[in-house]
Amino acid sequence: MSSSQSSLGYYNTLPSTSTTTALSSTVSIMGSQGAISQLNNIARAALGLGIATMALSSSLYIIDGGQRTVIFDRIRGILDETVGKGIHFLIPWLQKLVIFDIHTKPHTFSSVSSTRDLQMVNLTLRVLSRPEVTRLPQIVQTLGLKYDEKVLPSIGNEVLKTVMAPKAGHLRHLHEAPHFLLRLQHQGPPDGQPNPSRSLAP
Repeated sequence: MSSSQSSLGYYNTLPSTSTTTALSSTVSIMGSQGAISQLNNIARAALGLGIATMALSSSLYIIDGGQRTVIFDRIRGILDETVGKGIHFLIPWLQKLVIFDIHTKPHTFSSVSSTRDLQMVNLTLRVLSRPEVTRLPQIVQTLGLKYDEKVLPSIGNEVLKTVMAPKAGHLRHLHEAPHFLLRLQHQGPPDGQPNPSRSLAP
């Protein structure tokens, strides 16, 4: 009896195959859950970092040399401050940039006008212009971004008609005088008339 009891006790102390399988499956499930939780944490961190990067990139802006910026605020309107070159901060959605090019630009205007002796003259005016930096907010409010197309044509045409056109005939005669003197020097004056080129010579 003692030998049989001892053998039974020995068999009772040995773990069964089903218990070992259950333990291993439990350990594997716990390991997979830990890996899933780590992946979820990494995904949350990557998402937060991406959102922070997008917010930072949309809040910073760079102004190059030769440019100036006026800020439009949805609450306060056009701000009175003009922003220069460099890296600056912006409130997303609430503020919007209005960028100006302050380089000197050429503009050409042409007009056909009549002189005092009723001759038609084709005049061309070339204007170099650039905006005044301190008044860019007022320019945005009153004229907009295409201020040069609204202001310069009227000024150019007025200058051509009121200033240049009356003097065009005189300028034309001054332009033709050297050619007339050269013809006189080569051909000579008509018979009995003095040579004007000699009288004009120093």
